[in-house]
Amino acid sequence: MPPVQHTPSTPDRMLIKKLRAHFQMSQVDLASMSGVSLATISKLESGELENPQLETLNAIAKAFNINTAQLLFTETPEPGNFGLAAQLAVRNNSGE
Repeated sequence: MPPVQHTPSTPDRMLIKKLRAHFQMSQVDLASMSGVSLATISKLESGELENPQLETLNAIAKAFNINTAQLLFTETPEPGNFGLAAQLAVRNNSGE
């Protein structure tokens, strides 16, 4: 599969979906964890919102514990971040 071409402000919508699936998160879960509205997340994933605000991308990346640039320029995030992000998500949800 050829690399996805992105402009600097176009997030990889498939990556957001893959990350949600990896963490078994719904769009509602991601909205809650990131502070981004459910409507915005839905529009991002559908491609309806092509140039979101940087603050939106920062919040989504923070919810996944990855670098914002990974939402913009990579095909896949670094797998090493998945485990750490999952551990942090469990801690955050349990109040630790």
